[in-house]
Amino acid sequence: MADTVMKDERVILEEMAHHELKVFPENDGVPLNNAMAMWLAYMLGGTVVLLPYFLFPLALASAISVGTSMTGLFFLGIAISHFSLKPWWRSGLETLALSVLSGGIGFLVGFFARHYLEL
Repeated sequence: MADTVMKDERVILEEMAHHELKVFPENDGVPLNNAMAMWLAYMLGGTVVLLPYFLFPLALASAISVGTSMTGLFFLGIAISHFSLKPWWRSGLETLALSVLSGGIGFLVGFFARHYLEL
């Protein structure tokens, strides 16, 4: 039976998704509900990061915003660990590190673009 299943890559991937990851594509819900949930998540996440700028002076607001962003990213990594085989702390640190790295690259691109393009 295993030999038969292994011959069809689509079947083995579906079986792995069902049994190992507990993912059931046929039960992915209503697309409008999924879109609304994603919109709400973006709104809440953006509000948490931007709210300090309305309440505090710029320097303090920047520090609070960066701190809440990094804390949120770490907890997002912990949540992701429930869908992978990584320990919670490693997943949290990995998500945080990749996010800080990508943010740093974006900052550097903007800095050099402004400097060299004289914007």
